Amino acid sequence: MDDKQIEVGFKIFDLETKYGSKGNFIAPIEPPVKGSIPISTRTELEAISEKLGRKYHLTADIDLEGTEWVPIGTDKNPFAGVFDGQGFEIKNLKIADGSGLGIGLFSSSGEKAIIKNIGLNRTDIIGPVYIGGICGQNRGVIDNCYGKGQVISSGISSFVGGVCGVNNGSISNCYNMGKISAHSKTNMSGPSAGGICGHNNRGNVSNCYNTGPIFSSGTESGAGGICGSSNDPITNCFNTGKVSVEGTWTKAGGICGNSDTVDNCFNKGLVSASGDFAGAGGICGNNNKLTTNSYNTGKVASSGEVSIAGGICASNGSGSTLNNCLNMSKVSASRSWSSAGGICGVCHGYEHEENIVENCYNAGELSASGKRSSAGGICGHNRAPKYAIGACYCLDLYNSTDGIVDTPKKIKTMIARAGFNME
Repeated sequence: MDDKQIEVGFKIFDLETKYGSKGNFIAPIEPPVKGSIPISTRTELEAISEKLGRKYHLTADIDLEGTEWVPIGTDKNPFAGVFDGQGFEIKNLKIADGSGLGIGLFSSSGEKAIIKNIGLNRTDIIGPVYIGGICGQNRGVIDNCYGKGQVISSGISSFVGGVCGVNNGSISNCYNMGKISAHSKTNMSGPSAGGICGHNNRGNVSNCYNTGPIFSSGTESGAGGICGSSNDPITNCFNTGKVSVEGTWTKAGGICGNSDTVDNCFNKGLVSASGDFAGAGGICGNNNKLTTNSYNTGKVASSGEVSIAGGICASNGSGSTLNNCLNMSKVSASRSWSSAGGICGVCHGYEHEENIVENCYNAGELSASGKRSSAGGICGHNRAPKYAIGACYCLDLYNSTDGIVDTPKKIKTMIARAGFNME
C-alpha cells in the first residue's frame, strides 16, 4: 500500500501530492478570487499586516532569507482575509526568538480567514506559547498547505505544530515533513507537539499526514503525529514519522497524544514514551472518547515505572470506545508495573459499560517486563468488566483473558473481512 494513500475499512482517501506546478499539494488549486491582490515580494507580503481583511494571492516563490520574520497580525488583531499561495513556496522563514501569543507566518487567523495553497520550505521557528509554521492560532480555515523545516517551542506550557499551534477552526489537506519539538525547561506543565497542530481545541483536522519527527518533554507532555492533543475529531489522517515523549505522566500517539475522536487513520511510525507513568499508543496515547476504523504497523514502546504501551491506545478512558481497529506491530513496556496490550495497554471502565472495546484485531508481538508487569493480546490490564471486551481477536502466541486467540491464518481472514486491506 502506498504511504500516501489511506485504505482503512472500506474507504479510500487519496492523499497523493500531485497538484501545483511542482506537484507538492494534495488538493487542486483554483484561480485566485476576483479582486485578490497579487504578491511577489517580501515587501508586499509584509504589507498584509497593514490591511488584514483583504484578499491576497502569490504570483511567485518568496525567499525571506536574511532578516527575521515578524508574524502577520496579532492575537487581538488577527488576519481576517483570504491568503491564497497559488501553489508557491515561502522559503527560509526564520523566527529566532519570537514573542507574543502566536508565532508563525501568521500570528493568528480570525473566524472568517482562509489560508490555502501555500508551502513553507526551510522554515526555522522558535517561539514561547502557540507556535506553528502557518500560524500560531487558527480560528478560520487552513487548507492545502505544507511545512518543511523545524518548529520548536521555548516556553513552559506551549502548543507546537507544523501547520499551527492551536486549532479552533478547520485544517484539511495539509502535511508536515519537518522536525517539531516542544521542550519544557522546568519539567512542569508539559507542552504538546503535533505534526499538524499542537492542540486541536474546538476544530477539526482531516485529510492530513506527517512524515517528520515529533518530540515533546516535560510533566504531562503530549506528542502525536497529527496532534499533540485534541478535543475534537481527527479523520482520514496518517503518520509515518517517529513520535516520542519524555517525562512524567506523558502520552505519545502515532496520531494523537490525548485524543477525543479518531476515525479512519493509520500509523507506521515508531511511537515511544519514557518516564514514570508514560504511555505510548500506535494511534492514541490516551483515548478519551472514540477511536474507530484505524490501524497501526509501527513499533510501540514505553519505559518507566508504571509504563503503558498499546498497539492502538496506551489507555482507554472510562466511557470511551475502541471499534474496528487493528495492530500489526510489536508492542513493549518495560520496568515495574508495566502493561503492554495488542490493542490497549490499560482499559478503564465502569460496571455498567458494555463493548467499549469491540471488533478489534491484534496480529503483533507483545512483551512486558518488570515487577508485576502484564501483557495481553487485546488489553495489557483490563479494569473494565469482562463483558466490556466484545468480538476481539489476537494471535495464539500468548494467552489472553480479554480476547479470542486464534491462528495467524484465521486472524488474517478475519482482518480481511473487517475491511482492512494490508496488501
